[in-house]
Amino acid sequence: VHDYYVKESGGRVHFDFKIVKNWQRQSFVSDKYGLGKWSGGDSGGYFTALINQADPIVDYSQFDAVYFLSPPTIPWSSIAYGPGLPRFPTGDGVTIGGSFSGADAYSNTGTKGARWKWMAHETGHLFGLQDLYTNGVPATYGWWDLMAQNWSNQFIELNAWNRYISGWLTDSQVVCFTPSTIDAS
Repeated sequence: VHDYYVKESGGRVHFDFKIVKNWQRQSFVSDKYGLGKWSGGDSGGYFTALINQADPIVDYSQFDAVYFLSPPTIPWSSIAYGPGLPRFPTGDGVTIGGSFSGADAYSNTGTKGARWKWMAHETGHLFGLQDLYTNGVPATYGWWDLMAQNWSNQFIELNAWNRYISGWLTDSQVVCFTPSTIDAS
């Protein structure tokens, strides 16, 4: 994920990942928040519960984002997806964004780099990038963008627009056409 964002941002983004060595069993069942259907349930409630549960061992003031990883055996019926989430309050007096993994993070075993691609996609949301995939209709971006299909063996980058709105391409690197300069014929 670090190397991917260094490349995509033209060296503007770097991560200093720290892994909390102690894993925690949650005090509630994994399907409590109704996350067993794609885009269903209370992902914010689940993320808040994870933040609160880990607060005694994690000093959130040291981090810009947190990632909570479920066991690789987490069933789809329990937590189908792990979304990127905006900032939530912590007991350390700071707000923090991040993600938690669901079965989607582990299910694409035939995809090279599936786990880091899942995390990189969710991190894209933390930068304000939107999903570019469509469900049930022909894919808009196909394999062209990590925010469209991060479960691909194709070469995946962020498109120029996503890099531009993130501040990773400068005005001098982009050419925009006005309607008067476009020949409609």
